[in-house]
Amino acid sequence: MRIGTAAAVQDDFAALLEMTSSDDPQARMQALGSLAASGKPNDPAVRSTFRAALLDEDVNVRAQAVSAMARLAGAGAAAILQAALRDRDASVRLMAVDSAGADAEGAALLQEALADRDETVRAFAATKLGIQDRLWNSPCGGYPQSALVILSHWLQQR
Repeated sequence: MRIGTAAAVQDDFAALLEMTSSDDPQARMQALGSLAASGKPNDPAVRSTFRAALLDEDVNVRAQAVSAMARLAGAGAAAILQAALRDRDASVRLMAVDSAGADAEGAALLQEALADRDETVRAFAATKLGIQDRLWNSPCGGYPQSALVILSHWLQQR
């Protein structure tokens, strides 16, 4: 181990935290992704940074924060996903649906998403619940239904 390595890692960590306040949404997203992979899920600064990012003005930053917080929060993810399901942008709500676990809380979140105002969110929730054949009757051509739902939504946004 080289002398100074721990200090360099701490400097990198501090730089990532600072980058989450950048004026550039891409930089904020990159920093959030790196923080999620930092191996410090219980660090108060990381959790605080992600909570703040859930309220970011940029939809992609909010979606990144939802995904990361769902992975980091474990049992506490349900409350985060519940709040994200009420976001004004369908992309964030899609990320909440995508991040829903396979447990009872995840199923409850997906049931709630079936009533979403956006058809794509509803279809994706149905896919994850395994009832897409009853709600969306289009052939998939071998692709997973969820991938088609997300691709469809992405194309509509362009």
